[in-house]
Amino acid sequence: MSSLQSLKRKRIFILVGMILILGTLLALNILRPSEEEKTVSVFSQRLLGNDLKNASEQEREALRKDWENLTKPTREKIIRQVMRGRLGEMRKKISGLTAEQRKARIDEDIEKMRERYKNLSDEEKQAARERMNSGEARVMIEKVMGFYQNELTAKERAELDPLMQEWFNQIENLSQ
Repeated sequence: MSSLQSLKRKRIFILVGMILILGTLLALNILRPSEEEKTVSVFSQRLLGNDLKNASEQEREALRKDWENLTKPTREKIIRQVMRGRLGEMRKKISGLTAEQRKARIDEDIEKMRERYKNLSDEEKQAARERMNSGEARVMIEKVMGFYQNELTAKERAELDPLMQEWFNQIENLSQ
């Protein structure tokens, strides 16, 4: 009888072991990020990094080509992740500032936007105009506005409205 019980125990241990191994493999496969998630993470980090400010035109063009090769849902996920990242950065930067200091910072950002727009060459304006007149750009602007309305507090929107107005003015100038 003990050999029968021993055989039964071995079978139970083997069965439990196989279930544990299969469960572990299944859990690892489920928890492993998909290729799309990896792409979203890598691309978002590239966009959130400050290295783009110092990137050459060739690097920016390579980034645009990579962007065009992404699927629409992947692009939307990246846009949302980047917007949330920028919002977090903004909130962190202004967390200890007074209302006057926040207004001064926004005025400074508006001036920087105007300066960058003024320094665009005719070719850069034409390329931006072509991108702005695409259907995808309109969808992106709608998503940005939805994010602006849904993710920012009323106080943040009130403070950022002048910045948004400048952005809209530049978009309007480019789309003409």
